Amino acid sequence: MDWLSFKDNDLGTILQQENQIQPILKISFNHLPSNLKHCFTYCALFPKDYEFQKDGLVKQWMAQGFIQSHSNKEIEDVGDDYFKELLGRSFFHNVKVNKWGDVKECKMHDLIHDLACWIVENECVDASDKTKSIDKRTRHVSFPSNYSRKSWELEAKSLTEVKNLRTLHGPPFLLSENHLRLRSLNLGYSKFQKIPKFISQLRHLRYLDISDHDMKFLPKFITKLYNLETLILRHCSDLRELPTDINNLINLKHLDVHGCYRLTHMPKGLGGLTSLQTMNLFVLGKDKGCDLSELNELARLRGSLLIKGLELCTTTDLKNAKYMEEKFGIQKLKLRWNRDLYDAETDYASENDDERVLDCLKPHSNVHKMQIRGYRGVKLCNWLSFDYLGGLVNIELQSCEKLQHLPQFDQFPFLKHLLLENLPSIEYIDNNNSLSSSTFFPSLEKLTIMTMPNLKGWWKGETPPESARYSALFPTILHHLSRLDISNCPQLASIPQHPPLRSLALNDVSVQLFDMVIKMATTPAADSSSALSKLSILHIQNIDLEFLPEELFGSTTDLEIFTVVNCKNLQMSSSHLVDEDNDGVLGKKLGNLHSLGIFDMPQLEYLWKELKYMTTLERLDLYNCPNIVSLEGISHLTSLSSLRICNCSNLTSLPEGISHLTSLSYLTIVCCPNLTSLPAGIGHLTSLSTLLIKYCVNLTSLPEGVSHLTSLSSFTIEECPCLTSLPEGVSHLTSLSTLIIRRCVNLTSLPEGIGHLTSLSIFTIEECLNLTSLPEGLLHLSSLRGSLTVSKCPKLSKTWKKLNK
Repeated sequence: MDWLSFKDNDLGTILQQENQIQPILKISFNHLPSNLKHCFTYCALFPKDYEFQKDGLVKQWMAQGFIQSHSNKEIEDVGDDYFKELLGRSFFHNVKVNKWGDVKECKMHDLIHDLACWIVENECVDASDKTKSIDKRTRHVSFPSNYSRKSWELEAKSLTEVKNLRTLHGPPFLLSENHLRLRSLNLGYSKFQKIPKFISQLRHLRYLDISDHDMKFLPKFITKLYNLETLILRHCSDLRELPTDINNLINLKHLDVHGCYRLTHMPKGLGGLTSLQTMNLFVLGKDKGCDLSELNELARLRGSLLIKGLELCTTTDLKNAKYMEEKFGIQKLKLRWNRDLYDAETDYASENDDERVLDCLKPHSNVHKMQIRGYRGVKLCNWLSFDYLGGLVNIELQSCEKLQHLPQFDQFPFLKHLLLENLPSIEYIDNNNSLSSSTFFPSLEKLTIMTMPNLKGWWKGETPPESARYSALFPTILHHLSRLDISNCPQLASIPQHPPLRSLALNDVSVQLFDMVIKMATTPAADSSSALSKLSILHIQNIDLEFLPEELFGSTTDLEIFTVVNCKNLQMSSSHLVDEDNDGVLGKKLGNLHSLGIFDMPQLEYLWKELKYMTTLERLDLYNCPNIVSLEGISHLTSLSSLRICNCSNLTSLPEGISHLTSLSYLTIVCCPNLTSLPAGIGHLTSLSTLLIKYCVNLTSLPEGVSHLTSLSSFTIEECPCLTSLPEGVSHLTSLSTLIIRRCVNLTSLPEGIGHLTSLSIFTIEECLNLTSLPEGLLHLSSLRGSLTVSKCPKLSKTWKKLNK
């Protein structure tokens, strides 16, 4: 289309119309091919600001027949092209991609969503949109998960009149015999509801989602859905078995069992599902189910695959095996041996057997991510090398207790993330004496080393004195490293030279290594053009420090998140840097800090005075600081939006200065047994939306000033046995939508005005043993929608006791 001509001739006419924007946007829609028009308008089924999972959306387009087949492409790939076309025309935005650059999620702008709804009218109905209604024209319907039972029942009556329904997202009791034309069914809200046998009659069904259900066995009648292409069972954490005749689903392309971690085996005959492209979990069972040989038949598998139960695989199972080598579509392969199942009976399977099994699971060279967990071999197979798997981006080795030799990881040209965890037999990452090549981790961005108690260094030939001399004077060899996590490696003495980091986490390492890494993480190397540190996230845990290192206050000005855990002797200051007033160094150097977490610090009695300089701080967490007696100084934190205080047993009060925290929206106070009251100034926290108070056993009252908390939407108070009443001011919390009171055993009544809080949608009161009455108005609040719960309050009248039943 000639847009210049349109601007000169047509745009002015459109702008004169009352509804100006939709006709303009519809011009883009009108120029879409017909198949893309269907794909776009189908998105009206979802609410505004919905986060679309790209692959899931394409599968639903497939189910509706919107995607035209292509002789040289899988239909999923054609659907992916459709998505990219719509994205390129700005019908989607806010795209999220994975580390390989593939689009995973996206959103739709509100104006574009309005356009879709305007075009389809009542053909696509999102029941949360009150401007839409279900009628005989409706083809696609979705319901919000927070609907009340009464609302569901009303909608069920409307749905019975719809005879050409193609899509239903909602609970199973909405189904009726008039819905035999369904192609897409999402029962994701039905966790505790029985799956109706009626589903077996839906002969046109292509897409079925029963995620997050509590079933232990998938009903056998599901295998009568011969046209089913997609079956999603994500996070059915109690699921033990799939039906034995699942191979009847001859058109099944996608079997998603991610998060079904109790699945005991895969049924025999699974290899007959030769159309299968997605099967992200394959479980080997003990004396039941299919064996690895059935993977040979599934040549079209793609995406991610986790194989569990490899400890049950014996050498006799491996004859003539080429299970993975020809599956060029597999990009992520995870191999797991369950070490917990090794017993005296199966111990005969030596590490040599594990090595043979691993050798037979050689993947196609297209694999980008490789994870091996629980492997008992002494060495890895030759195929795990940069010569064969040169495209690996992510390598994870976990819980390989006998592994003594590691591959030459530094030679993988595209490796971005390396994780080594629980490898107790490894003493050195590289058994060479020193750097053996000029190419050393050319792409590595994230390095994680955890629970390697015998790890001493990187190269076998280096000695501790040499290791200790690493400094900014040496050239950087980990050029792209930006995130480093080292945990539970007490003997590790050195790490290769790296540039200033963006994220650093150190847990249970020697002070020597801590000093070395902090120096490298915050000081630009000799060959770096930058003069400033880039460190923005720092986590320190279980390190025997007395003072924070001086390097932290040198060029580190970008630190945004700082967490200190169980550094019992740490003084929250520096012994090296003092300004003229002997005050403020820490605060001024951390002037960009947004989040500060202090956990398990028994020596801490007061917040440091430098806190007043941290005016950008938005989140402060204080956990398990039993000797802290005062929070003086927090009044200066005018940007603070979240304050969490937990298990500070000597804290007796909060400062009146809390009234200055006008940005505070979230306040949590838990397990502060000596706290007797809250300051009156709390009433000035006009931005506060969530207040949670639990296990404050000596709290006797709340200030009347709570009436001024006009933004408060959620208020929870639990296990405060000395609290006898709530202030009358609670009646003025007009924004309150959730009120939860539990185990306040001496609470006798509530303010009557609570019964007039028309925004209240959830009210729960439990185990308040001396409560004698509740505001009558609660029974008549339409906003509660059945979310009124009264339990174990024995002194209430019969009217309220009926609610217990």
